[in-house]
Amino acid sequence: MLRALLDLLGELPGLISDRVQLLALEAQRAAQSLARMVMLAVAAAVMLMTAWLALWGGVAMAAYQAGLHWALVLAVVVLVNAGAALLALRLAAQLAKLVALPATVRHLTLPASTASPEEEALHAAAAK
Repeated sequence: MLRALLDLLGELPGLISDRVQLLALEAQRAAQSLARMVMLAVAAAVMLMTAWLALWGGVAMAAYQAGLHWALVLAVVVLVNAGAALLALRLAAQLAKLVALPATVRHLTLPASTASPEEEALHAAAAK
């Protein structure tokens, strides 16, 4: 029995190092995948911005050719885009509150004590 326990303890570093090596390899692969994802997202954002500019250019040109004054067309384009940007920023600010994991923090932290400092001191002394 003692021999089996000693053999198990002897193999423990090997078991741990295998798992650490696996974790390191997966972390490296995950970092490379994340870098590729960021590059693809940037490329997609550039293409979408180009398409968005072309769309609004076409809308503005059509409105101008329909007889609207160029300043009015420009003002409408700017107001619509600024409004959409403000809405997106507002929604992002609301989502940012969730990044702090509020439910997990509430669950894992101790509730605030309603006891007076004297009662807390008595409780701490009794616990010792």
